[in-house]
Amino acid sequence: MPFTLKEAEATFPGRVHWVDDDVVLASRGRCIFVSRDRGETWKNLCAIPLPLLKRIRSAFKLSRRLLRFDVEHVARLGEDFLFLAFREIWIYRGDSRTIEKAQHSIVGSRPLNLCRVDDRHLYYGEYRGNLERSPVHVWGSKDGGIHWKPAHEFTTVRHVHGVYKDPYSESIWITTGDYDNECYLWKTDDQFASVDRVLGGSQQERCTTLLFTADHVYYGTDSPLEQNYLYRFSRDSLEVERLQSVGGPILQGYQAGGTLLFSTDCEPTDVNYSGVSEVWYSNNGKDWKTLATFPKDIWHLKYFQYGQVKFPAGVSADNYVWITPYAVKYDQTSLKIDTSQR
Repeated sequence: MPFTLKEAEATFPGRVHWVDDDVVLASRGRCIFVSRDRGETWKNLCAIPLPLLKRIRSAFKLSRRLLRFDVEHVARLGEDFLFLAFREIWIYRGDSRTIEKAQHSIVGSRPLNLCRVDDRHLYYGEYRGNLERSPVHVWGSKDGGIHWKPAHEFTTVRHVHGVYKDPYSESIWITTGDYDNECYLWKTDDQFASVDRVLGGSQQERCTTLLFTADHVYYGTDSPLEQNYLYRFSRDSLEVERLQSVGGPILQGYQAGGTLLFSTDCEPTDVNYSGVSEVWYSNNGKDWKTLATFPKDIWHLKYFQYGQVKFPAGVSADNYVWITPYAVKYDQTSLKIDTSQR
């Protein structure tokens, strides 16, 4: 089901990163924008103070893709307190309208997600090539992103895919990869004083994003080696249920109201490559349909990145979802979609 701009409730010429009540946060280049009316109007909030050469790198869509020079994560921490990741960590203070660099540089290439526990506590997983299989860490901050230190060390995995807060408990979940004996879902109930292995051991547990409901945990596999599927498992029994085959690896997921969503990558593998990024959705967790598809654009997969559809962080209480096609049709243009009308 190819998507057209006429179907969008609203658009933004950049990437939407965060949704929280009526507040939407987005970026374009090095600039951060805020909307306080769900994306109807926008205000330029701040600009990351980069030197001239880096400003040029961040100014154009293709240079951002080629050089991997994007704003990756934005989180709302309190009323006017933001966390920004742009190869480095930046903090914007709304009371003084100033932006400062944190006393910590991101370890690894770029984390695949940022876990916000509350306004002070944050985590991200160390994500890098790590062919030598040296120890990798979950990094944590207790002061809103200013200072960071290792919260947990993994010695038996290649890298950390994601760190997620379970909204139905005090648990934090971690996903790791990439080979069979490195692909696990882990959980901590005590802020990483202990970490328990829950599921894993094969490519069918190689996943990045987790979504949570009262009864189940959902994930999609991101394997380039095997057919990929959507799964869920019961919180009580840990029984795993295969839900839906998909056309490529899954890195992104989101919840909008009662709707669950995942998107696939255009990753060139012998098993998975379809040439489109698919957005899948379900209103009951059991039955899944394609919300939209976006064909890969003309630019080289290796140099200008695999095609994908990115979701924001935060919580959407209604059925509207912001998506950002990336390296596909409508590249880096965020679209607001009413899932109840699909």
